[in-house]
Parts: sequence; C-alpha cells; structure tokens
Amino acid sequence: MAYTSAQIKNLILMEISHETIADAEFSNPTTTNTDVPILNAKYNLLLPSGLLYHPWTFAKKYATLDLVDNTTADTRWKYMVTLPIDFLGGAYLYQNEQRSFVFPGYEIIGNVLFSNINKLYLAYTANLAEASWPNYYVDWFKTFVAASVNSLLNGDVQREGILRNNETQLFHTAKAIDGKLNPNESLPTNPFIASRGIFGGGSIA
Repeated sequence: MAYTSAQIKNLILMEISHETIADAEFSNPTTTNTDVPILNAKYNLLLPSGLLYHPWTFAKKYATLDLVDNTTADTRWKYMVTLPIDFLGGAYLYQNEQRSFVFPGYEIIGNVLFSNINKLYLAYTANLAEASWPNYYVDWFKTFVAASVNSLLNGDVQREGILRNNETQLFHTAKAIDGKLNPNESLPTNPFIASRGIFGGGSIA
C-alpha cells in the first residue's frame, strides 16, 4: 500500500487512542485542532531520523559522482560535486563500481562533497516520500513516532511503556524483513560481488 503522510499521522493517533483527523487538516495552517501542530512538528523532526536509524535497503540509492575543480577558498580539496537532491545521509564512498574499497578522504559541507579524487561512487540513504515506504517500515515508524508524541498528546505513562516495548520489537522485525529482501547488501565491500548495475553512467541520480 502506498501511504501518504496524513494517513501515517492518523495511524500514529490511533496508536495513542486519539481520534483520527481529516487528512486535509494536517496541511491546514488555520486548523483549530490542537493536536495537528504538535504531531506535525514531531513527525517532521523524526522523519529523517527514522530513515537514518538503520541502513534500510529500501532507502538506499547509488550514484556515480564526477567531481569538478574546487572553486572555493578551501585549498585542502582539489575537487567538489553537488550531492543528489534526495541525499539524506549515510554516505559511503567507493573508488570502483564493485565497492571493494571504501574511500575515507572526503568532506561534506551542506550539499557539497569535497575530495581529492575526481571520480567516486556513492551509496547513500535517500529522503524518500511516504509512498515509497514498505509496510514493515510504516508499522515500525508509526509506533516510533507514537512513543515520542504520546506524552505530549496523551500523558498516559502506561501506554508509553507499551509503545516503547512494541517499538523495539517492531524495529527488529522490520530490520529482519529488510535484510531478507536484499541479502547481498550485508556484504558491501566484497570484491567478488558485481555492481549489479546500481551505479548510474557518470551523473548523479
């Protein structure tokens, strides 16, 4: 199922036994529902944290980086490149498509990567929209946020304990499912594993 952020927010409210809210209210700046700004703020804060919480294979992307001459005043690095627009974090850089050598010599400042190598291969966590999230991830993420927002909207200490316990179990389940779907990703530095066509042809994707 392809989820929207509003649908996931309502699943979060259900986790803390709150009434659901019309989807349009979550994007209504004049809403009178006091739950909306609190939930929106907490959701937006934890959304990138959830995707970076574990190296989820569904959020992993790859790009070939062709660096250009560094035009900044920082003379430590010869080359620079703008990162993909969906780059969230979790960067691993390699010097070949087989990912047999992790390259440590780089620095990321804002959305620009600096290095002394002019061709690199990047594996990273992408900032994926909710419609791309698999069910097992949504099951965990809604509980992850619910455990955090419960004290603000509910104040039920017993429920918070249950949510945090459930969140731990759901995280392990999601991690196990994610790993089984893409088992080769557990060996990113094995030189005998082919690149499997994951890198683009000379441009960031």
